[in-house]
Amino acid sequence: IERALEISGITREDIKKFGSPGEGYNAILKIFNKYIDKYSKNDKFVVCAYNAKFDIDFLTQFFIKNGNNFLFSYFGEIKDPLSIIRYFSALGKIKTENKRLGTICKYFRIKLGKAHDASADVEATRKLDKKLGNIFSKCIDGGINETT
Repeated sequence: IERALEISGITREDIKKFGSPGEGYNAILKIFNKYIDKYSKNDKFVVCAYNAKFDIDFLTQFFIKNGNNFLFSYFGEIKDPLSIIRYFSALGKIKTENKRLGTICKYFRIKLGKAHDASADVEATRKLDKKLGNIFSKCIDGGINETT
């Protein structure tokens, strides 16, 4: 736990000020319900996160612990730049010592504020997603279809 506290910059005193897990769950659900019609398949959040599987797995377990098996009623597309990074790395097109967000941001010359700070990570991921989208668009300017 000490390493997690160090990485996040949160102290034990900070944790004592947090509400209960149930209160956190209710707050998340309130936000989701405010912006998403969970019954409409066309009204979903687009999840954009670096290593989205980590966050989604965490949220899935959190929802299940709170008696809710329907997290994906709120989610639609998942945009994870790490998937693209891994793909191009496997092709030998991106060569880095690891695939951490900080390393990849440095590779693509994207400023990353304090790593593991939610706002800084989100902003860096948004910039990385945009940059990868621009690169990909230039590569497939004519579009993709079944004959491409």
